[in-house]
Amino acid sequence: MADVHLSIAGAEACPPAEQGPTLPEYQDDERPEVKLGWRIQGEAEADWALQKMGELEAHVAAIDLQLAATIERETRRAEGRKGSAGRGVAFFEAVIKEYGEREKRRILGTGKRKSHAYLHGVIGWRKKGGKLTWTDEAVALEWAKGRPVEQGLFRVTFALEKAAIQKLAKDEEIIPPGTELEPTIDEVYVQTAGEE
Repeated sequence: MADVHLSIAGAEACPPAEQGPTLPEYQDDERPEVKLGWRIQGEAEADWALQKMGELEAHVAAIDLQLAATIERETRRAEGRKGSAGRGVAFFEAVIKEYGEREKRRILGTGKRKSHAYLHGVIGWRKKGGKLTWTDEAVALEWAKGRPVEQGLFRVTFALEKAAIQKLAKDEEIIPPGTELEPTIDEVYVQTAGEE
């Protein structure tokens, strides 16, 4: 028994093994041995894995196309089903608005009310418009610049030109305040033949 306890103590004293990337669960239909824990052993298997990855990407793309077509078809069906109801809503809104415009005084009476509640809804009036519309913003901006700054008729906007700052930092080998330099790494990428 003492040997087992020594073995456990020795194992616990060792540093933990480095973990590789977390892999998603997968079991290949054609090659059952290709699952979590399988590793590529040579160039032929690497090329097979690239081929398999390309086939699976094409399968995912085909499913995405089917999904888009299904969504489009079902959207058209739903629009068709609610089409007459939508036309009915527009019809009743138009005739109720016409009635409201025609009978405004009788509906509101002589007070300050702006709406009248019915059992199934409200007919009311809101002020709309009365604001400036911009026909030529450049001309309006020049006019505003001629006014006192205190009136607050225009503003100056500052924004970072990030591409220029990236170039300056690289050219002058500086790290501006408020930034940090991420480490440069040599990252592996995978591209199937269909993605070229």
